[in-house]
Amino acid sequence: MKRIAPRGFTLLESIVSLVILGLVGSAFAYYLAWGAQGYVTSRESTQGSLAAQIALERLSFEIKAIVPRTTVSAATNQITYETSGNPNIPATRTLALDAANGRITLDGNLLLDGIATSNPTPTLTVNTYTTDVSGDGATNDIESIVLNFSLAALPSMVFTKEIHPRGLVTLSP
Repeated sequence: MKRIAPRGFTLLESIVSLVILGLVGSAFAYYLAWGAQGYVTSRESTQGSLAAQIALERLSFEIKAIVPRTTVSAATNQITYETSGNPNIPATRTLALDAANGRITLDGNLLLDGIATSNPTPTLTVNTYTTDVSGDGATNDIESIVLNFSLAALPSMVFTKEIHPRGLVTLSP
């Protein structure tokens, strides 16, 4: 009588198949999680960058709208200036960088929050020319206003905007 071999997998073949399937599955899960983490990081970076870009464009618009031949007063991380033309906008505006709380405000209204409070330390700087440009005998004519910050959610990205007023503006003593 001829013996017929049983059909199917042996126990050893089943265990080896499960081990191989487990290795392939764990590698797939690792790459799936890696891709999902990349997507989330990309989305957060895009949102933070967009918010910073909008705030910087608004600041650029504000600084360029300073009335020529006026005086800008500056304190630590704050400037006060006059704007022109629009009756719906207050004539005197204050732009402030609240470095301790990580926000930029315009007339007390929030413009951008989530700013990192260190590394780099956020700054709002008013640069003046080293020579007398206006002819009044003083070297207080504003060349540019510089804002430098990074977002807490994106510490590796540093945002810097140097804005030059359209007209001649002087810094109050």
